[in-house]
Amino acid sequence: MRKEEKGSVQVQPGDYYFQEGRYCEALSAYTNELQIHPYDPVLLSKKGNTLYQLQQYEAADLSYAEALHHSNAVILVYEYVVEHVHALEANLWWLQAALSTQYHLDIIPEGLMQIVYHVAHEVLDQMNQSTTTASHSLSWKPCLGLILKLLKIPAAKTLLDVAQLLQPQASPLSIGLLQKKPVTKLTWQQFELFLKWFFEQQGYTVHMMAKSHDQGADLLLERSGERIVVQAKKRKKTTGNKAVQEVHAARGYCGANRAIVITATRFSNPAADLAARLGVELWDWNSLIEKINSPR
Repeated sequence: MRKEEKGSVQVQPGDYYFQEGRYCEALSAYTNELQIHPYDPVLLSKKGNTLYQLQQYEAADLSYAEALHHSNAVILVYEYVVEHVHALEANLWWLQAALSTQYHLDIIPEGLMQIVYHVAHEVLDQMNQSTTTASHSLSWKPCLGLILKLLKIPAAKTLLDVAQLLQPQASPLSIGLLQKKPVTKLTWQQFELFLKWFFEQQGYTVHMMAKSHDQGADLLLERSGERIVVQAKKRKKTTGNKAVQEVHAARGYCGANRAIVITATRFSNPAADLAARLGVELWDWNSLIEKINSPR
């Protein structure tokens, strides 16, 4: 396939087709080039852009992952997520420019947003995998250090505790170690991500509810016909009746079998009484420790 010309500048066939909106032809051209240069991160990112335009999002994600892996740009993406965890879209333009100038990866904004959210939501889940991954997966090796940075825990022993916590094959954690409460240093957003990781280790499919439509549930869990709504309370104060009332309402709204409120502190006596009447489960910090330590 010859190179198309625009004025005096030669344009690669895949780029030409992509610019013309002929995405199927662009995909074919990039695929052919990758047969010759299978680990070229620039070609892989362009293939990802094309797949995204064709709405083949899973395939696009894999192509982007390979591009980041082979260029080592994955570390830059991790650092961006950690530094902007409260507002992932706020400085996306900066990340896009950095990937372009430092690694020559020109990823379309929509595809880059997909990458950023993928990393933010899956970073804890991927900790149970070997750091030696298949060539089509992101290199998650930098993940542990960045998670510890995100947690902002300075003590070496506590860092080890967190590392063990993120490894499902590790020996059970002692309650004494966990009572240092490394996880409570998370923000409420990060606490929800931690709970997402925790429940997925139990075999649940976990949906994180949009705040504008959560109806009182932060997480929706599904496994073998069971549906559970979870409200997570990351706060310093005692959790009261309101959380119990909201998750009870969410159970009916979502058609769930169970309702759970999880707090990083404790519950008030009125909240405990109301939960008993409504059949809502309450997990305080000590309960969560016991769940983590119990056999999967």
